[in-house]
Amino acid sequence: GAILSLSLGQPHPILDGNVKRVLARFFMVEGWYGVKKVENLLWSLSDTITPKDNVTEFNQAMMDLGASLCSRSNFNCEACPLVSQCQAYANNQVKAFPNPKPKKEKPKKQAYHLIINADNKVLMEKRPSSGIWGGLFGFFEFESLQDVETFIAQQGLNGKVQSIESFVHIFTHFELTIHPQILKLDTIPDCVHDNPLIWFDLTEHPEVGLAAPTKKLVKLLGTMG
Repeated sequence: GAILSLSLGQPHPILDGNVKRVLARFFMVEGWYGVKKVENLLWSLSDTITPKDNVTEFNQAMMDLGASLCSRSNFNCEACPLVSQCQAYANNQVKAFPNPKPKKEKPKKQAYHLIINADNKVLMEKRPSSGIWGGLFGFFEFESLQDVETFIAQQGLNGKVQSIESFVHIFTHFELTIHPQILKLDTIPDCVHDNPLIWFDLTEHPEVGLAAPTKKLVKLLGTMG
């Protein structure tokens, strides 16, 4: 539309970034204009207001307006010739329009961390070298509470599992909600597991590499006694 309008003077609407911003504010168009439905609405509005005569001057003025008085952040509404009819200005919502691109929601995952506690020590395993927290020590991790209970039964451990408050650990590409489960034992058992194990002393804090959520839980366990 811009080429036909500006070079040939034909009555075609235009919709560059500056014009989109002017229209989005003037009509308070909801939604990010990268969405086809919103873009189509803006095209329709542009078509509706584009005059049959002097179209070149009109479209150039719209682009200039969006680039100057109606810029994204340094707008000057008081000097704008459209201010008396601008819906965003009337509702004190100029900063909110156009609506920004919505942030992509991160996938959410769940993990259950089993904390086996005996004599002020907690059992940890060394995580595989590949994957998150590779090579660091952490608590046993499971995908479900049922998996936790199955592991406890397989290891022949006796005791009641206590759930403590869950927390969220945020990665670049997803969010992990960790549900800590504490199994308190009277004596230190002989546990068998694929990965190397250590009994981490909560009173001495030995120098070993810990995964980030493990550090948080160790600190919490120290306050629980």
